[in-house]
This record gives sequence, structure tokens and C-alpha cells, in this order.
Amino acid sequence: MKHLYLSSNISHSAKQIAKQTQQSGKRLLFIATAAEKESGDLAWFKADRAALEDAGFLIDEFTITGKSLDDIQQALDNHDIVYVSGGNGLYLLQQIQQTGCAQLLRDFVTSGRPYIGSSAGSYITAPNIFAAYTEAGGKNAPLLDGFEALGIVDFMVLPHWGSDSFRPVYFGGRLEHMYDIDCKYILLNDDQYIQVQDDFYKIIDVDK
Repeated sequence: MKHLYLSSNISHSAKQIAKQTQQSGKRLLFIATAAEKESGDLAWFKADRAALEDAGFLIDEFTITGKSLDDIQQALDNHDIVYVSGGNGLYLLQQIQQTGCAQLLRDFVTSGRPYIGSSAGSYITAPNIFAAYTEAGGKNAPLLDGFEALGIVDFMVLPHWGSDSFRPVYFGGRLEHMYDIDCKYILLNDDQYIQVQDDFYKIIDVDK
């Protein structure tokens, strides 16, 4: 059975997801690849990691960049949960393509172990992520070979809906790009996440 928890902002939802999964105290592989090309102080990234630690997960930070398939397989095999961070989803997809690890991530999910995503880590599970394309994001993924993503779910999460800081992203091309790909979209605000069990899913509001 597939178990996914696809958040817009994990720092808001980590404790509730930990309680729901009953996985607190389990080893979590924190795949930080999408954040590698992000600039600034990365306060949001630090807050996400701290929230997962506060929720009781035992975190091992990891990147797929430069790793062999054997390296990635071993890391996945040694953990109970995988978490894929936010950041540049185009760069993340490029690194998945470069390493060829897409099937390893799919197999992890189909084995029944939980997958938790935040922002880019959530929408990378979609069949196609063209809606996330921006010119600025694409500059950090010059080797990207198309927009076909993991295809673990049959929809694409569009995170941070309603956030003032993401208004330019949505009205600067994201909404327009949604019309170019035949895909289901779920607009998710920062206080929501999607629980997926096999082919069923529901949007859950974070407890205040």
C-alpha cells in the first residue's frame, strides 16, 4: 500500500504527519537535493529540518547528487521513511534523471514505506512538472531532459497557494503552464497537506 504525505510547508505540518503516520522515532532519509541551488540563509530549510526533528524523526541528511544507484539504494534500504525537501524542483528532477534513481524512489513507496514531501518534494511525485517551470529555475537545471517526473500519484501538487511571496510565481507563468499539460492539479496552502493511501487521497488542514 502506498503511503504519501505531500505538504506545502513541512514546518507547519511535521508534528501532525508524525502523529498520523505513527513513525515518530523512526529513521528518516532527508533528501536535501532540491535545496542545493537555493540562495540566501535558507531559513526555511533549517525550519523544515528542525520541525521534523521536533516531531521525533531520526534524521540522516542525504543528497542524490553525485551518488551511484548502489549508494542511493543502500541509503533507502537503511531507512524507514523518505523525506524529499523543497527547493528547485527542476534541479531535483535533473538530478533524478542524471542518477537514474526514479524507479528506486517508486519502489520505496510501493514497498509500503512512507514518503513525505514538502513543496518541490511533493510535486516531484506528479506525472509531469512542467507547471513548475520558471526561467530562473531552469538556469540551474541546464541538463534537464523533459519534465516527466516520478508519476507516483496522478496529480500535481501546486504548493504555497495564497502566499504573498509566491504570487509572482503563479501569475508570472505557473497558472498559464497548467493549461499546457493534461494533468490534475491540487492547489495547496501552507497549512494543508495531502494524505495518499494507494489510489485514494484527501486534503487535510493542519491543526492550529
